[in-house]
Amino acid sequence: MELLHKRDFNYYDHETKTVDMVRYIKTIMACNPLETFYYLCLDNPSEFRQALSEIEYLYSKELYCFVYPPKDYIKYKQGKEILKKIV
Repeated sequence: MELLHKRDFNYYDHETKTVDMVRYIKTIMACNPLETFYYLCLDNPSEFRQALSEIEYLYSKELYCFVYPPKDYIKYKQGKEILKKIV
């Protein structure tokens, strides 16, 4: 279970000293529960949507299990989208 939770997407390029925001957001998503991403979604909406579409699974603190990412995070936060558990 820990290997699933501690994923890193190598977001920092040491040669150019730049951060790939999509990979950075995916790393945050991999290390934190799904319910904590609201401000990240508001601060970087396009990168957040891209990262959400690329990541395979997330951990839900609410459901205590890994889930498939919601199609639309805002709709999920409003209660209009239900999460699917990974079996």
